[in-house]
Amino acid sequence: MLERAWAAAVSEYPRGVRAIWSIVYRGLNDYPFWRVDPRAPKTAAGRAAAIQAAIDDELGILRRVHPRAPVILNTWRETG
Repeated sequence: MLERAWAAAVSEYPRGVRAIWSIVYRGLNDYPFWRVDPRAPKTAAGRAAAIQAAIDDELGILRRVHPRAPVILNTWRETG
């Protein structure tokens, strides 16, 4: 589901318009996802792997449409 939303956002953004894309994976109400998702990994390593997979997916979607777009990684409070 998230992948469709990310792909739609990227594809709807006009080509040729310069932007810095923010890559991030946050939970509901801006909490770390494991605080609100009972299916979330219980270990730090599992959480890190889930975050890395989401970032990789987001970046892949962006790169397919905007291969050279600048990106900033936003990891605000992911240790929380």
